[in-house]
Amino acid sequence: MAASYIEIKNSILERIATGELKPGMRVGPIRALRREFSTTLVTVDRALRELVMDRILEHKPHCGFNVATQPAPRKGFVYVFVPTCNASTLYPELVEGAEQIARCQGYQVCLVCTNDNVEQAIQAAALAVNEDIRGVIYCVSDHGTAVSRNSEAIRQFRDHDIPIVTAGHFRLPDVDILPGVASNHEDGGYVMTNHLIGLGYRRIAVLGEQPNQDIEAVLDGYRRAMSDHRLPIEAGWTRFYEPPRSAVVEVKQFFHSKKPPEAIFALGDAVAAESMLGLAEIGLSVPEDVAIVGFGDFPISRFAATPLTTMRARFREIGELACGMLLDMIEGSGDATRRIELQCELVVRRSCGAYHKSRRMP
Repeated sequence: MAASYIEIKNSILERIATGELKPGMRVGPIRALRREFSTTLVTVDRALRELVMDRILEHKPHCGFNVATQPAPRKGFVYVFVPTCNASTLYPELVEGAEQIARCQGYQVCLVCTNDNVEQAIQAAALAVNEDIRGVIYCVSDHGTAVSRNSEAIRQFRDHDIPIVTAGHFRLPDVDILPGVASNHEDGGYVMTNHLIGLGYRRIAVLGEQPNQDIEAVLDGYRRAMSDHRLPIEAGWTRFYEPPRSAVVEVKQFFHSKKPPEAIFALGDAVAAESMLGLAEIGLSVPEDVAIVGFGDFPISRFAATPLTTMRARFREIGELACGMLLDMIEGSGDATRRIELQCELVVRRSCGAYHKSRRMP
């Protein structure tokens, strides 16, 4: 998998910290880094130029990039724990938002990608508390049965009096309320379901991977909207699956029923895009035969077979606000119990049928 520019930056910072790269030494050349990280020249160039902005590297025309001989003084590191760095998700946007705020205040961001594995999160926390760490932005890892073990990672930071702010939905039974920022997924689920109902759909099904805390919040909004409009949720209209199964297969199960859904609320844009492929295999068109909507406004939503109506979760703003909150706490002026929820934004594209001429309003 191609590395993100953030991973390249962290790798270079680690090499400088361990002495592998010393002041004045050349970093690169760019083409060698491109091969090493299996990524593009543009991604490598961005990583190097941001390190120049941080005064970690120096750039001389025609000579390339070198480790700065007089590194910029820094206030310390802010660690950002995320379950994935995959470019098809919104976590890179969250990290970019946090990094922008941290850099302006003289801090550097160290990214910790846990691969959605809580054991990795716990191990990384144990190592981080012994480093030059001033604070942590933490996203939950492992949304399965082990999710409660995130409290073990959090406890290590709290035991060392390291400020911590959460990003995303965060409910752990044995952890006191922590300051944090999240999007209002429940309201997003409610708004999206109301949008479909307003377009005349009554039989609205839900499809997604095994629920996590974010998905449960969206589901609560969906159920509330259906209840407010006194619409039934038929047995079999809520389906979940675990990889290696996919939405391509699962979406077809809805249409074995005598009352198939008129619209499908996919709990994730990738789920929606895969569902479109599955529907095409059984001869159904979107939105002519069935509407599909998603959640997140991931990059894939704009390039799906039919452009996808979705709810935008504002991850970059979440990163910016979480980092600002954390830096206030580090410098002694923050509220250690503050919680912020951002409203999601409805993004209407073709897949819901809003622009389809034969769509009949109720």
